[in-house]
Amino acid sequence: MAARWYAGEKGVAEKEAGGVEEGWDDLLTAGTTSLCQYFPFSHKGSILFTTRNHEAVRELDIRLADVIFVAEMSRPEAEEMLQRNLPMALRSDFESTTRLLDFLADLPLAIKQASAYMDNTRMTTAKYLAYCQEGDKTRIKLLSKNFNDLGRYKGTQNPILTTWLVSFRLISRKNALAAKYLQFMSFLVEKGIPKQLLPPGKDELQADEAIGMLKSYAFITAQDGHELYQMHRLVRLAMRNWLAVEGTVRTCVTGVIQRLNNVFPFPTHENRMVWMGYLPHALTTLELRDGSTVEEATPMLLSKVASSNFLLGKYSQADTMHREALKLRTTALGAEHPDTLRSMETLEIRPKALGAEHPDTLWSMDNLANALDSQGKHVKGRVRLLRRLELAVDKLFQRRQT
Repeated sequence: MAARWYAGEKGVAEKEAGGVEEGWDDLLTAGTTSLCQYFPFSHKGSILFTTRNHEAVRELDIRLADVIFVAEMSRPEAEEMLQRNLPMALRSDFESTTRLLDFLADLPLAIKQASAYMDNTRMTTAKYLAYCQEGDKTRIKLLSKNFNDLGRYKGTQNPILTTWLVSFRLISRKNALAAKYLQFMSFLVEKGIPKQLLPPGKDELQADEAIGMLKSYAFITAQDGHELYQMHRLVRLAMRNWLAVEGTVRTCVTGVIQRLNNVFPFPTHENRMVWMGYLPHALTTLELRDGSTVEEATPMLLSKVASSNFLLGKYSQADTMHREALKLRTTALGAEHPDTLRSMETLEIRPKALGAEHPDTLWSMDNLANALDSQGKHVKGRVRLLRRLELAVDKLFQRRQT
């Protein structure tokens, strides 16, 4: 990307050597690869252009030997960059500075923006980190701050979120499935995302091409050579923010819950390796279930996750989630629906599995009694509560006897 020859200034390119235009990637991917024939040529010099898009290198048929790949910034390099841009007085807290670099993932643009903001406001790294930990809204406000950068063109917007949006819009135009994957991943845990969780494409090739595009932009990276992926923390934040601005969070959360419910097996000891890989992502997505419009998939996924917790020995969490699933099914499907009755049956198995006097059995009996009472089955609910009280009194008496 050298010069302004594609902007209509004919003949100027050979006289003016420099400059990098931000729209070069857009032009390449719009099918204008013939622009390379307008490159000024001279034996006295070379053209250097930068791109976030590895596909541009291939479309211009540049030899691999002539390509310089810029690796991710190392921690020592990130520390040096912060030191150059921020006075010692504002970064004297070593622990907070290290944790801030962890949050910024050693990303040069993020470090540049954060250090510029802290220097302008005389804010310490400890204070800036505290704001970053407040929540997504505060983080988004901080990452939306503009700053001066001599390395970029005058008038160019510098905030991370703006820079990210340029690349995302380009991906959306070129590969709709890649954009869909990016949206989908933003509601999962950042690390250990199995390929099997992603919505299927028309075929395996289309899915691999979509993943390859996200990797070429460094939005995701492969983990340990397996079909597990990691999403950049700031990309995840930017994606969620964009979806919130567009008003599509509810639709996306609904789609993610439906997909997770489809692939999440009923947990057993035999398929433990499968559901253990899905469990963190299901838990993260279910935290957003209030924004979902799914009436059937949500309680079904809740029940599967609850059963997973039960197998892991997390009985209280399992009971709480089963109770939530029962509540949702009762509201959406009615008290006599088979799925509602199945949830009630799940709450009743605790005495058999743990023993009648186990604390989690007593907790489960409370849940079931409350569920029956909420359905208008007051007599059955009272019987359950009386039985629970009887067991609790017996247990207390046994303790005093010993």
